[in-house]
Amino acid sequence: MISKLIRFSLLPLAILATGLSGSMWLRAFPAATLAVPLFGSAVLSVLTSAMAVMLSRRSMRWTVPAGLVAFVLYALLVVLRQPLGFAELINGFVHGPAQLLSFALPLVSPRSLMVWPAALCWLAGLLAGESLARSRFTLLPYAGWLVTFGVGYAASSRARGADASTARRVDLLVGAGLLVSLILLRVGQGWLAADAGSERAGTGEPAADTAPRGRDENLIPVQRIWAGVATTLVVVALAGYLASTSYFGGPPKQLKRVPAVIVADPTTPLAYVASLRPSNHTDPGSALFDVTVDRPVPGYFGIASVDFYDGDSWSFNRDFRPSGGIVPADSDPDLAPAVPVVTQDFHVISDQLASTPWMPAIFRPQRVSGLAVSVDALSGMIVPTGQLSTGQRYQVRSAAPSQTFTELPAGWLPATSAPPVDSELPGQLRSTLTSVIASFAAETGQSASTPTSFLQAMVADLQANYLQSQLAPTGSATAPVSRPVSRPATGESSSKVAGKPPKPAASSKRPSAPATPSAGTAIGGNSFAAVLGAILGPQRSGTPEQYATLCALIARDLGIPARVVSGFRVTGADGGHLMPAGSRTVTSQDAYTWVEIPVRGAGWLVLDPSPARFAKTDAQPSVGVSKSSSPSRTPTQAALATESSGGHAVAPKSVVQADHSRGAHQRWYLIPFAVLLIVLVVIGLLLVAKRLRLERRRRIRDARHRVIAAWQETLDVLAECGLGELRMLTGAEVAAAADAQFGAVPAGHVSRVAQVADLAAFSEQIPIVARHAEDAWTAHRAVRKSVRASLSLTDRIRSHLKLGLGGRPGSAGRAGTAILAGRSRRGAAAKRGGQGATLERGRQGSTSGRGRQVSTSERGRRRKH
Repeated sequence: MISKLIRFSLLPLAILATGLSGSMWLRAFPAATLAVPLFGSAVLSVLTSAMAVMLSRRSMRWTVPAGLVAFVLYALLVVLRQPLGFAELINGFVHGPAQLLSFALPLVSPRSLMVWPAALCWLAGLLAGESLARSRFTLLPYAGWLVTFGVGYAASSRARGADASTARRVDLLVGAGLLVSLILLRVGQGWLAADAGSERAGTGEPAADTAPRGRDENLIPVQRIWAGVATTLVVVALAGYLASTSYFGGPPKQLKRVPAVIVADPTTPLAYVASLRPSNHTDPGSALFDVTVDRPVPGYFGIASVDFYDGDSWSFNRDFRPSGGIVPADSDPDLAPAVPVVTQDFHVISDQLASTPWMPAIFRPQRVSGLAVSVDALSGMIVPTGQLSTGQRYQVRSAAPSQTFTELPAGWLPATSAPPVDSELPGQLRSTLTSVIASFAAETGQSASTPTSFLQAMVADLQANYLQSQLAPTGSATAPVSRPVSRPATGESSSKVAGKPPKPAASSKRPSAPATPSAGTAIGGNSFAAVLGAILGPQRSGTPEQYATLCALIARDLGIPARVVSGFRVTGADGGHLMPAGSRTVTSQDAYTWVEIPVRGAGWLVLDPSPARFAKTDAQPSVGVSKSSSPSRTPTQAALATESSGGHAVAPKSVVQADHSRGAHQRWYLIPFAVLLIVLVVIGLLLVAKRLRLERRRRIRDARHRVIAAWQETLDVLAECGLGELRMLTGAEVAAAADAQFGAVPAGHVSRVAQVADLAAFSEQIPIVARHAEDAWTAHRAVRKSVRASLSLTDRIRSHLKLGLGGRPGSAGRAGTAILAGRSRRGAAAKRGGQGATLERGRQGSTSGRGRQVSTSERGRRRKH
């Protein structure tokens, strides 16, 4: 009864060990994404392989391929959810390891990233199911579990997060659970292996003349279980202590792969957005993409944020990393408030958007699915890893606040955790900005000593008393948008990857500019002189990019971090900032630019300073070219810029992750070489395993056990050469089978080994010395040589690719008893006649008082005497 309970418990323990070995991958994937494919693989792999063995009774050359075919079906239906997605499956095997080591963690898409975790878990379960179903108590499944756990732990170490102490405790608990399950499995297997020695050959009933089982055979080996659990606790405690000491200090060593980068041609998102807008605000523009939102939300779809201003133009410097679709939260918890999540479904319908390295999304995304993206963890900006295409669909989930900056109540505080670049100003602009701020304070009647109220009053003044220009910026703003080109990440590009902001091009050495911009200044540009000349000039009008530039610079001068964001603005039916739930087609007329300011407890909020009214003319003369029709200038007109760089600097080159999909077909030729390498490695491991088995058995010190080990090796060689299961046959029966299969010469050598093994196993009164062991091994070498010589070339190769039953040399006495003593010796001896029966009866009499441990040597003889 106890044996049956232990035998039935092995399968659940194997499933538990398989699940625990792969659970480390849950650090790299959300549980909702990976739990079903991973743990389903753990359960089905063990059950499928065990059932295939028990139902078919075929050899491993049939059941193992069947298990692999089952995994392919499981991967297509459950992991990838594409019944015909063989290309995705191959892509997951080929590119999955590199993507897992280079993508920003955690991962959510593409689903091909889950192929390798599921495959490793399936392989560990396949080995466990084969071992349990065939009652081969080897260490191979244990190696599979430990390797699966180690690979998952190393590959997901980058996803531990900021709370390293909690993550370490979880890792220790999972590791302890795995060790306990492995120990229980090993104890149960050892119990069953020992119990098998008392079973009658072929019937499963105890031998009639076998003594009753002792106490150890009727009780569960509790002592071994407690010893294993105690050892596990000691190992876990020691590992937890060592991991927290200073011995493991210094920079963390994480398993990761540095991805290649590509460098974009000079362009800015402001230039792209400004070039999209039609020259006339009555022109509806061309459709760019469709978007559907599931709740009312401020309709500001950003494509990129810029934060560095050198007096001439805006630029950004981002460290983009490939991501599985998860965008890390802001490092400041106050900038990631608990606000409702809005889901956006995008459908690209125009080449104007598909041909750019930008993709729209509301606020800071949390998750992107439907296409591969690269993310900048600092700013939350996302870009497509490859290239958008017409008809492309993707989904974004964002935590979007429902209010804007102008709707904030009094008493709000700006977040000071924003990057320093969001507060930087060129030194030569500060004196002019002081005059502009004073002019707006006089115009609005709101003192700048309270920056929050001042900014709100200034925005209200701009929207009420100023106009939006219909003129698209020229100069750098019309720079063409081109696709990134591949280039090694060296020199300047390497500094971009490190996240270092670019320095102004000798801006501190430029002389002061006159009140009138230089002739080279482009009308509608974003240089400081062009911005002031447009907004504070006679027309009092400017583009959204110019209004955003002015407000961002004023906010920074007041000590409030700010950044400029370009994208698309979608308003409600009443012209308000809230976009209702539902679908909307976004056109080029919606191209827009605004400001974002970090607010504690609310995140980055939109500050939209651009007026809703448009100027009547597209003409926008330079400052000082024409006089105002008013006899006196307004306060803001009196604050025209007196300092400017007078030109347009080329935007720095941004770093975006490369798209390697185009060269994928060039690496198909590597697959046959990889398959050949795997086959050679497997063959090499088999040959090495056999050699190690042979040497391990030959080095046994006890002569009696070394003789039995020679018989075990002989049985393994005969099984590998085609005789099959031989453990339940007597020596004479094995020799007869060898005679029928290989001939008289190999059968004679088998008889020699069997005779010496019978003496070692059944005649404790006859001393077994080193000479007997040498005779047994000499006869075994003759068996091996003669049997292999009788085989054809094909059968000889097959014999080398098979692995026998193995056997642990440390338990040679017990294993020898299981092989020799459990074979219905009395019935076999009666058939062979007198002498054999007499020898067998003597053997049964000498062992009736000592149970199953009859082949132990000197200690048993001393107890008898």
